[in-house]
Amino acid sequence: APQNRLKILDGLESRCNSRIAREYYDSALAFSEIGDKPQAIRELVKALTWREDYPAATEMLNLIKSRELARNARGEELYLEGLNEINLGNATRARTAFLHAANRLTDPTLAEARLAAMSQNLAEESLRQAKIFLKDDQIGPAWVAVQDAIYLGEDFTEAVAISEEIDAFLISDAFLDS
Repeated sequence: APQNRLKILDGLESRCNSRIAREYYDSALAFSEIGDKPQAIRELVKALTWREDYPAATEMLNLIKSRELARNARGEELYLEGLNEINLGNATRARTAFLHAANRLTDPTLAEARLAAMSQNLAEESLRQAKIFLKDDQIGPAWVAVQDAIYLGEDFTEAVAISEEIDAFLISDAFLDS
């Protein structure tokens, strides 16, 4: 047996810690590549708990955090842009800004709520326009407006029913023409 077993045990512990840290780092790389940044951050933190002086893990963690901060800042800019578009009366541009803000913000709940409200309002407006077009026997514009209402609204059964009526009319009209 060696005279200084403590030195050998310290070396063994250091190699084990390095290996475990490297496995967590590799796992963080895999999560980062598929876009799961929160899980990648968790894996990097685990790697750093096993080996505090792991420069690659520290660098990657700082890089991910800085990118997330930049992404969140851009999301806030888009949210404020959406509010500005509302004040200007541009509902579609505001909805688009809120959609992009919800995809970028760390906490997207407020942007998602605004997006849902704006989408519902636009869906109701599209349905109202579709009804006006149907009264004037303008089938094409009515069909487009109803499709917009279906796309924008959640569980918009009235729009789906009108769309089915328009589809049935178009199919029967095409059959009669043929």
